[in-house]
Amino acid sequence: MISEGRQPSHPFNSTLETGIRAVMLLEAFYPRQCDLIEMTWLDHLVVHTADLDGEDVPPSLHPDLPNRTGELFVRRQLVEKSLRIMQQ
Repeated sequence: MISEGRQPSHPFNSTLETGIRAVMLLEAFYPRQCDLIEMTWLDHLVVHTADLDGEDVPPSLHPDLPNRTGELFVRRQLVEKSLRIMQQ
């Protein structure tokens, strides 16, 4: 049930899901530091692994949608917001 005035929660690409992926990426790269641009690209690659070439590439976590050219811009904002939430 959704309270009046609230948007429904979406399980995919939520700030929580993105934040968990970000923490996992930071842990995997530790002690190397990553900036927001790198985190955005890495998150994109985790979600869209099928974009990589190779025989052993796992399927993407999210569906491959056409015309997703603006996704990185949206993803950057989402990654930034999720990292801020994970700091709290």
